[in-house]
Amino acid sequence: MRGSDLLLALTLGVLIGTLAAVIGVTVFHHVWTRRRNQQEAELAEEIRPRLMEMLLEDEPDLSLFETEQGLRSRLIDDLAAALISKLRGADRQRLVLLLDRRGALDRARRRLSSRRPSVRARAVQLLGSTGAPGALPDLVSLLRDRNRTVREVATRSVGRLGDPSATCFLLALLATPERSVPEHLVRMALFRLGRPAIPNLIRELGHYSSDVRRCAADVLGHLGAAEAVEPLTKLALLDDDVAMEALAAIDRIDGPTSADALRKLNTETSSAELRAAVAAALERRGEFETPESEVAATPVERVLAVGNG
Repeated sequence: MRGSDLLLALTLGVLIGTLAAVIGVTVFHHVWTRRRNQQEAELAEEIRPRLMEMLLEDEPDLSLFETEQGLRSRLIDDLAAALISKLRGADRQRLVLLLDRRGALDRARRRLSSRRPSVRARAVQLLGSTGAPGALPDLVSLLRDRNRTVREVATRSVGRLGDPSATCFLLALLATPERSVPEHLVRMALFRLGRPAIPNLIRELGHYSSDVRRCAADVLGHLGAAEAVEPLTKLALLDDDVAMEALAAIDRIDGPTSADALRKLNTETSSAELRAAVAAALERRGEFETPESEVAATPVERVLAVGNG
């Protein structure tokens, strides 16, 4: 056999052997993954009822779950974490205590520095859903994570903590030219902080960034913050960049204070656009009578009429 034929035969042999190895590894991985998933499903069906029984007991023995190892241990943590987001009150606190005693929260804190984004994201989600004490500084640091998914999970998780001191950290995400987190996620997180965040949101109405002022005004409106009506009114009168958002926030707030603010804006604003929007808001509330000369006018004509009034 000539040298070239021998080389060709060896090359074909290597290629066939490599292909066979790749196929073998792929088949093995598929079979192993399917078996692993089946095993996890069977164990989950065994563990889930035990967790539910623990929640029904007056004085559950948490030590029954503390000695599990390996796959069972991971599934207990995963199932408990999934249940936490669906529960409130004593049942939720019981699961948080279980995870804490099992060391799951400490492990999550250590995993925040993992090189793998998926590991960091899961750790952030667990700390946020459990409301782990002292977790805010760790979660805030990941609002600037290099991975987008981790940043977004961290934003949601900071909101779940319900700590009003997180207000400035969330709004700071909107103050930079590069928007590292979508604005709607920031708004949702701020809304989840709830009414305790209102004083901080009012302070942020004076922020140098119009995007921050706009977001703070919007969240105050959705929270129905009556105590924010006065600063929102000043914002509508003095800040052209955010005037319409401030007006929309005032309009969402029920009560005589917001009605008085709308009437004040109607008489004091020099902006034709804002005055027209205020008039529409008052009309929706039944507190603004449209002059007969404007009844048949088009929307554009009415705006011009208000501006010239």
